[in-house]
Amino acid sequence: MEIAQTIFREFWKDATLPVDAKIQTHMKVMLEHLNELSEYLSQLIPLKNQIAYQCILFEVKRSIIAAQKILLLKVGAYRNREEAKQDMPAIMNLAGKIQDLMEENRCLWFKINRKSEWGYVQAKYTELYQSFLSLYRYCDNCKNLTDIKKI
Repeated sequence: MEIAQTIFREFWKDATLPVDAKIQTHMKVMLEHLNELSEYLSQLIPLKNQIAYQCILFEVKRSIIAAQKILLLKVGAYRNREEAKQDMPAIMNLAGKIQDLMEENRCLWFKINRKSEWGYVQAKYTELYQSFLSLYRYCDNCKNLTDIKKI
């Protein structure tokens, strides 16, 4: 249960903040297991509770993206611009996945009729997406890569 809470917290964490080194060491194995779980679940065809099944698949997908985020982001600052520029395509790829995930979450949200609370969740996704864009700009334009307490 604790690992699930940690992954959930790390998913919503600002992308410009450093990742916890203890978590990052276990994420490669966790990502492999999550991918296996996703493949297994996608092969199932539920006869009942279709929306619940879609929500479970969504949660696994969000956990996979969280694990990818934890593996991508650094524990400390970039040492040089070349190192930062290497991560730029992956940062934008993950930002795009966040946007896709937000749209999928929105569709599921309205299927279960929780319209009154969607604005807050949408704002959280937007903040997360903006933090990835900020990290991208930082990697592209920052002269001194250790000048911020963030990555």
